[in-house]
Amino acid sequence: MKYIKLLKLSILLLLFSLPLSLAAQNKGWMPGYVVTIQGDTFSGFVKKGNNILSDAKYDSSHGIRFKNSRGIKIYFTPPFVRSYVKGNERFITYKSKAGKDVWAVFIKQMVVGPMSLYIYYGEHKSYMYFLKKGGSNFVFVESDNAELTFNRIRIKTMMLEYFKECPAVIKKIEDGTYRIYNLRLKDIPLMVEEYNKCVVSEP
Repeated sequence: MKYIKLLKLSILLLLFSLPLSLAAQNKGWMPGYVVTIQGDTFSGFVKKGNNILSDAKYDSSHGIRFKNSRGIKIYFTPPFVRSYVKGNERFITYKSKAGKDVWAVFIKQMVVGPMSLYIYYGEHKSYMYFLKKGGSNFVFVESDNAELTFNRIRIKTMMLEYFKECPAVIKKIEDGTYRIYNLRLKDIPLMVEEYNKCVVSEP
């Protein structure tokens, strides 16, 4: 009899906890965590900050909101965050210094491997790609914003140099299979994934 009462109590607790979890997600909150610059980890729920641009697909130069299991909320901006996870998506903070000014934004992790790929979504549906090999610095790849697009010759030279360890990718860049100018969104992950397989399979 005591066992049945405990079982009923467990079921009731489970039923009461489910709506809370679903309600949090329906309002934009997703299970996740935030890692600060100091290395502290906050686990709970994450969502976009109030001032995220309406046409931004993901969190970019603006902040994110965090809520722990007790409902305590914290607003985080890129300069104070090392990385964060929202649902099944991971973001890291990219920083660039120009004189005394520091540009800090969140970039979404798309591919992880010998070469990693990240993407940044900005204003007016613009986006930028970032490549990183090993411990090297990030390399800016492309943007669909005409004002930020590199000189075409420079783009091709850079890409041929960056993917030089994989002849298969180089060939596809040369023959136009992978579009270098006004890069298609789908081409970038394919190039990086092919490069990673190429490098890993080398004897």
